[in-house]
Amino acid sequence: MTGVFVYFSMSRAEDPLYTVRTAEVTTHWPGASPERVEMLVTDKIEKQLQQISEVDYIESESKTGVSVIKVHILDQYKNMRPIWDEVRRKVEDAERELPLSAKKPYVNDDYGDIYGIVVGIVWDGFRYAEIENIAEDLRNELLEVHDVAKVEFY
Repeated sequence: MTGVFVYFSMSRAEDPLYTVRTAEVTTHWPGASPERVEMLVTDKIEKQLQQISEVDYIESESKTGVSVIKVHILDQYKNMRPIWDEVRRKVEDAERELPLSAKKPYVNDDYGDIYGIVVGIVWDGFRYAEIENIAEDLRNELLEVHDVAKVEFY
């Protein structure tokens, strides 16, 4: 009986806070084979990232023309901003060693953003530019709502 009482009296959050400890580093190198991407891009970035003490493990995939590296941070860390800043610095260090034809690596630390609501705007009889203006107005209003941190368009 105590278990049932505790269950119903537990505090709950509708959208509980969730810290994502993964960032993704993507580097495009148009026309390069997977082997060259691995050797001349992925390996160089990984070597820099391995120097960060907060890193738990790194996963990478080298495909034709693109390197994708996922950096996973140890569970004990809660304040991710300084760690992501260090990841960016290490990627910038590695960037100096990359081939000149490779694009600038992109570090995505919003990789794990969780969206509570997805809104679609569809309207017959309006041009795209008019719908875009309506969407911009809606974004501005949504950003004024308490607990809304981000609004993105796709």
